[in-house]
Amino acid sequence: MARVFYLDNAQHVTIEKLKDIGVQLFKFDVSDYASNPSYTALIKEHSLNFSDILITDNKDPQYKEKMKNFFEEHMHKEDEVRFFLSGGGYYDVRDKSDRRWIRIHGVAGDLIVLPAGIYHRFSNDEQDYAKILRLFVTSATWRPLNRSPSVDNLEERKKYLNTYNITITPPTVNAYILDMPYKKVSTDYLISIGVEFWKLDVTNYETKLEEIRKDRGYNYHDIVLTDPEHLPNYEEKIKIFFEEHIHKDEEVRFFLEGSGYFDVRGHEDEWIRIHAVAGDLLVLPAGIYHRFSNDENRYAKVMRLFAGSPTWTPYNRSDSDTAKITERTQFEQSLEGKKTPYNGLTNIVCHNPDEFDKLIETISKKNENEQIDCPIIMYFTAAENTQTKQLWCPDARKAQPLVEEALCKTLNNTTKQICFIKFPIRQEDYKGNPEYYFRLHPIVKLTRIPTMALFKNGNLEKRLIEGELHSLETILDFLK
Repeated sequence: MARVFYLDNAQHVTIEKLKDIGVQLFKFDVSDYASNPSYTALIKEHSLNFSDILITDNKDPQYKEKMKNFFEEHMHKEDEVRFFLSGGGYYDVRDKSDRRWIRIHGVAGDLIVLPAGIYHRFSNDEQDYAKILRLFVTSATWRPLNRSPSVDNLEERKKYLNTYNITITPPTVNAYILDMPYKKVSTDYLISIGVEFWKLDVTNYETKLEEIRKDRGYNYHDIVLTDPEHLPNYEEKIKIFFEEHIHKDEEVRFFLEGSGYFDVRGHEDEWIRIHAVAGDLLVLPAGIYHRFSNDENRYAKVMRLFAGSPTWTPYNRSDSDTAKITERTQFEQSLEGKKTPYNGLTNIVCHNPDEFDKLIETISKKNENEQIDCPIIMYFTAAENTQTKQLWCPDARKAQPLVEEALCKTLNNTTKQICFIKFPIRQEDYKGNPEYYFRLHPIVKLTRIPTMALFKNGNLEKRLIEGELHSLETILDFLK
């Protein structure tokens, strides 16, 4: 049977855990699989009426492009059924938390069934060759739907999550750009730079923590107090913790009491401050530049968790050799193509119209002082209805996933900076109110929701309004 393990720590994953996410594995003799009753029953059960042969060979002139597409995280609207006839390859699937990759190493004789709606990807193993029988319900065509907010909303994805009782509710953490505290950072952004976190009940955390420890191989822990009374050589230690550094292993910290700051470097080398409090379990990946400091309380009781020997060895950024450490270069490679907006849909969220002019002035001065050409994109959209938890404007609801997808693609496909500001507008403030602030503002002159506008040289130079924001291509072209 295929070898199955977590990609981040190589820990074995059971067949039962695969079944929990709908993945099935079978083993057949490649010399007579077609006559095997179990094989024919499987074909009938899944209504697999079409097939073809896929050969993933580096001799193919289009090999690199094909493998790049296969390795893009995606889903399908129907089951993906693959039987390895020779060679080998990796199928990576998301676990129930939707954070971790489970790797399935398929070799000759392995048949893999991935349910419709599961996010996954494929790559060759070290042989750089596989001959795979692909089986389909409809025509023998491969239709990937790459992960995006709009794909998340497809019925096949929702059905998959419901069928396997998967609820994706990422925990919240207080994170922001250090020199701009109003610029909040989303969980998606933290995940994109490899930072993981859980929220545990400090009065009843043992079962959940043990599950995490077992899954990730954390076999040792200790307790550290960070206050002046209990931390030996307090001033010296705090100074060492605050020196920017990396580790060759993950840094795993569970806050039992008190609070403190972890600062980590983001995609643009900016400082992101994470204000950890009791109940926060943080995992910083090996190779990420970071530092720690107490907050104004000057106290935290923290459990440190380790995989293997309990060592804390910092490699300071001030040492030129640190940038050459394998774990650092591997971390940098892991960030490629993962740039995402700071705050989900936005870089900055402005809820108070009275702050508009001051915000634009601050950003414009920052661009001028740093001598950078950073276009300011303003997005005026509907706020959430407090009862339904949905945007109150239908046009804004339809535009939201497309705007988010366009912004993510733009950030990952260009080196230029974009300052994207969202203004969520409440229905009771806007609808039927001709005196609403942005309607009368001499620059904005808002007439419709949603509206996207480019601010340049003190004016709004161009706009997309309502239905124009229902086209992904139109938004992408606007953001160029």
